[in-house]
Amino acid sequence: MLDIHLYVHGRGRGHASRALHVVAALEARGHGVRAFAGRDAFAVLRAHVDTTSIASLPPRPGLAAVLTLRHRLVADLVRNLEARPDVVVSDGDLPGLCAAHLCAIPAVAVGHGLVFLACERPRRVPRLAWWREALKAGVASVGARRRVATHFAVLPLRRRDTILARPPMRQWSLQPDRARVVGYFRDGIDARHVTAIRSFDPDAIIFSPGGGPGVLEPSAAAFDAAVACARVIVATAGSQLIAECVAHGIPMLALYREDDDEQRLNAMMLASAGLGHAAPLHALSSALLGEVLAASQSLAVSALPERDAAAAVVDACESLARGT
Repeated sequence: MLDIHLYVHGRGRGHASRALHVVAALEARGHGVRAFAGRDAFAVLRAHVDTTSIASLPPRPGLAAVLTLRHRLVADLVRNLEARPDVVVSDGDLPGLCAAHLCAIPAVAVGHGLVFLACERPRRVPRLAWWREALKAGVASVGARRRVATHFAVLPLRRRDTILARPPMRQWSLQPDRARVVGYFRDGIDARHVTAIRSFDPDAIIFSPGGGPGVLEPSAAAFDAAVACARVIVATAGSQLIAECVAHGIPMLALYREDDDEQRLNAMMLASAGLGHAAPLHALSSALLGEVLAASQSLAVSALPERDAAAAVVDACESLARGT
């Protein structure tokens, strides 16, 4: 049995969702897991595994990021020296990987951003944005000996230390006569966008942190129940939700801020593959939703990457522990 420390970045639902499946896969193989999770991930993981709250690095570089990194490195180094885990797994958490490297503990990085680092760029997505995200993924996975890139599309790999895998996903039970618009906005939603959605579907179910008039706080159970009756999902272009929509054949309008390279690239890859629709967040309107639904009948069917990410992480941990 291996002793695994799992570090999980705390922003968004994708990291936490993957981490739950990784924990289950590790425990199914008889390994012990202790999780260290930032904000959103801590709230999800604490009910399922021994979890310690940690500070995740801010999304933008600056003094706050430097101070957080310094504080985390000290705490993680002390923890490693005391517990000596066999392998460290990081889903988007740089300090956990750095501390593992400094302590000569083998480490596995898993995440959707690794696709930009490890895979060939599709022709129809912008080169500079791809390179910027590749650089971020390279920095965020410093110290990892193995990488598991999760994605909804099959892309050629250009790194030998990386496995491309489909993200672990929950199975949605969909109703045959789905009629609702369901929205999910990771970073909040303003009243104008709520009005745009409700002018198209007055009964739309909208989720966003912070809630607000006509908006629900995100929860896995409530979101799964809403998706069961969704004819289209309108959401910020997170890789996890895109993969779930592709896997279940639910039309998606993937929205992005134009200064968010990762979500812009996700949305453009979805649309360029004919698997969904993409638009900048400011373009959201009732008319756009009508166009999306009218065009959704011609969406392609995609095969997700063959390997399951959670199983790939477990295989990588066992391989590193054997020294192979």
